[in-house]
Amino acid sequence: MDIIVNVLALCYEIWCTRNNECFDGAEIDVAATVQKAQRSIVNFNNASIVLLEMLNGGPNLPIYDVHWTPPISG
Repeated sequence: MDIIVNVLALCYEIWCTRNNECFDGAEIDVAATVQKAQRSIVNFNNASIVLLEMLNGGPNLPIYDVHWTPPISG
């Protein structure tokens, strides 16, 4: 599965880079594209670990007390 995640992340970042070049005129930076793909892979793997822990009844993520307050008028 790791190879599939790696290939998909790289393909997605290449596609995004190509779109930025075609539609926004941005220059292609191969190193930045590869770095973005690597960050996506790390983020996916971390999210997968957390999800599997939650599904297996593992440690719960901390939930902080968050309260909504209305914005200042005006």
